[in-house]
Amino acid sequence: MKEEKELSAKHKAFVDIYLQNGRNATQAYKAAYGGKEGKDYATLGSRLLKNVEKSQYFVEKSRELQEKVGVSFNWAVEMNKRILEDAMLGDQIPTESGWYTKKDRMAALKGVKQITDLFGWEAATKHKLDVEGNAANGAMQIEVVRKIIK
Repeated sequence: MKEEKELSAKHKAFVDIYLQNGRNATQAYKAAYGGKEGKDYATLGSRLLKNVEKSQYFVEKSRELQEKVGVSFNWAVEMNKRILEDAMLGDQIPTESGWYTKKDRMAALKGVKQITDLFGWEAATKHKLDVEGNAANGAMQIEVVRKIIK
């Protein structure tokens, strides 16, 4: 098994900025390495991200951010499930504070999508659901959510 190399200070700065800026590798690279004219920051950021995203530092910082915000991958899946179950009940659902409408559900789905994007769960959703053994239900549910949001 290959031993993991320690990330450099600039690599760590890139990770920190990337996780704080909504996962924009281009902007994180510019900020960590200094923006100079004529460089392809999108390519440089993407390459660097591939090198650091499996590092222990990246994993720990991602986990810290999730704990700070108070969400998890399972929370996002559960929220999507609840919203989709509500959608099956019809256009308007009575609640204690009034009516929960289709427009409210769309807003809630978009909010959950923003959170899943922030933590980078969208691309890995199917894989993680497969690993957790929920692929049949979960992957289909996430595909439905993606279609509704688009």
